[in-house]
Amino acid sequence: KLFTDNQLVELLTIAVKNNTIRNVTRFLIYVEGSFIQVLEGKKPDVELIFDKISNNNRHHQILVLDRSNIKKRNFETWSMGFNSFRHEELILIDGYSSISNLKLLDKQSDVLDLWQ
Repeated sequence: KLFTDNQLVELLTIAVKNNTIRNVTRFLIYVEGSFIQVLEGKKPDVELIFDKISNNNRHHQILVLDRSNIKKRNFETWSMGFNSFRHEELILIDGYSSISNLKLLDKQSDVLDLWQ
């Protein structure tokens, strides 16, 4: 399902509030109905926000690409970084791989660390 601009603004407003309360930094990319995001913070806070995302019935086919500890946040000054792209824009980026390619990679190897 595609989000309207108003729905994206509403989602971002709620996310910024939750991120600030939990001291979680986040970067979110929206591409024609799909989201890619990075959550950073203390493990219990990140897990709480991820659980909210996972248990929301608007979200389907959640795929975790990496769950690792980091020494320094990549987005430490952002409560919510956001960008929206169209598929036509992404295919012009060198090295771009679609979500369907990532799912295929997951089925073929154990490179991706899926949420258990």
